[in-house]
Amino acid sequence: MPVYLDSEEQHDKLFAFLKTVLHRGPIQLSFTDEVVFIFDVLFPEAIIYGLSMQDNLSLQEAEQVFFSGPAYHQSEVEEFCQRIKKDLKKEGRLFSW
Repeated sequence: MPVYLDSEEQHDKLFAFLKTVLHRGPIQLSFTDEVVFIFDVLFPEAIIYGLSMQDNLSLQEAEQVFFSGPAYHQSEVEEFCQRIKKDLKKEGRLFSW
C-alpha cells in the first residue's frame, strides 16, 4: 500500500478511528482477522476518500492517485536511501563488498 501518512501516530489515530467505525456499524461483518481487514480494506478506502476531499478529486481519480503512489522528488529518494545506509552502517548491518 502506498504510504500517505507521515507518522506512526497518524497510523495509530486512523487505525483507532476505523476500528471504532467498524464496531459501531449497523451490520455485523464476518472476518477472521480484524487488523488485516482494517489495514487491507478500510485503510485504503479511508486514504482514497481523504485524497478525494483534500485534492477535490472524484473517487475514481483519487483511487488512481492512491495506486500510483505519492510523488517523490529524486532528491527525497536519494536522501532517504542515504539515511538508511547510514543507519545500517551504524548498526553494523551494512557490508561493503
